[in-house]
Amino acid sequence: AGGGRTEAVSQGGEEGGKGQRRRGSMAKSPISVLKLSRHCVFDLLRLEEALLRTTRRTWCIINDGVPDPAVVMGISGKKENLVNVEETKRQGVKLIKRFTGGGTVVLDHNSILVSLICEAKHGPEVSLFPRPLMKWTETFYQPVFGPHGEFRLSETGKTARRCTAPGGRALSAFDDSTHSLSVLLLLLTRDFFCSDYTFGERKFGGNAQYISKSRWLHHTSFLWDYDSEKMRCLKHPPKEPVYREKRSHEDFILRLSETMPSRGAFLDSVQDQLREYFDPHTVTLEQARSAADRGKGPALKSTKLIDL
Repeated sequence: AGGGRTEAVSQGGEEGGKGQRRRGSMAKSPISVLKLSRHCVFDLLRLEEALLRTTRRTWCIINDGVPDPAVVMGISGKKENLVNVEETKRQGVKLIKRFTGGGTVVLDHNSILVSLICEAKHGPEVSLFPRPLMKWTETFYQPVFGPHGEFRLSETGKTARRCTAPGGRALSAFDDSTHSLSVLLLLLTRDFFCSDYTFGERKFGGNAQYISKSRWLHHTSFLWDYDSEKMRCLKHPPKEPVYREKRSHEDFILRLSETMPSRGAFLDSVQDQLREYFDPHTVTLEQARSAADRGKGPALKSTKLIDL
């Protein structure tokens, strides 16, 4: 599985300037929770992008498994560098480029996907920069994983630098007010902070983020288990985190099934944490689609199927 690289930076302000809002210090903000099982990852990513861009609500989407195997690259990923194309074709695995940054992953029925999409003013009080947001997610997941091993963030890159437009306004790779190619190319040449979720030095979760002036998204692919044959769809990445130490995929990653009591217990723990920080209510897929369709933001569709 690939590393989790952030492809966006936030608005102005000093990194780490705000503290995290304490649980119970004020009324919890509502969060719409969509629970799916074996849902198409391409459709899921398109839905996440729509909810992020066109609504102002806070969402959590939990997808327990992907029905059809897929290799998913970050938005700046190049298949010739990251994917064994002939092997991927042979296995009948689809190739998708998602709208966020990050490394390349193989997803199938053993993958559990959890996405948080937050309106900044209604979410946890955390600076809209990659590092403090990533650290907040470590705090969020600590009660889920901490009892089962040496859970930590293992850094895979450098801290994101601030990018500005003329006049000093800071931009993200998908800023709410501009989508110019020149701005995107500028951002993609910068160094970005990124982290994996690990037990010790073995990775079980890869992350990607989107951060704009008013909204952020953090999504994670968790490896409940994996198929070694599917891992052959991935090349050894040309750039790897220092902590990987040139290990193969099999030596680098860890099955959550080896450490957690059950898949259901893991999913329950994630939902318990949502209740600690938010006021959750369950929505249906139809309700989520309707909210995205009613939204007034830009309806970009950056997630694409890639020809092999």
